[in-house]
Amino acid sequence: MLTLFALVKDDADAITNDTLVRDLQHKLALAKEFEITTETLVFPRVTEVVMTKGNWSVRLEIRPESSMTLSVKEVQKILGKKAQLPPDFLSYNKEIAVGFGGDPQKEHTNEIIFIGEFLRENYPGVVIFDQYNQDVW
Repeated sequence: MLTLFALVKDDADAITNDTLVRDLQHKLALAKEFEITTETLVFPRVTEVVMTKGNWSVRLEIRPESSMTLSVKEVQKILGKKAQLPPDFLSYNKEIAVGFGGDPQKEHTNEIIFIGEFLRENYPGVVIFDQYNQDVW
């Protein structure tokens, strides 16, 4: 399983599960190949956007600053000079955790790339952080 963290600045609180579902359905090139739904978990009590294609799935959880897994200061420190970060990066206040289901046969590489591209195009200035490799994706 691979988890990426899309860090964004969303002062208007415009990124919601509803807008994410709508944008995925209308702007993701492979949207017709996926069933896109939301699922509310009991513990922790969160609602995720779930994209399913056959027996493979992608889970997206929008987290406000108070619930973010990552600290933008820590990400900046980790990346140091490795990546060019936006000038206002320290004011980023939302993360979209994107958990890709296991893919040992690498059958879904294209889908992973397309979802990454969707995030870049849909959220200008987004920083997609790979915590495992400690790099920008």
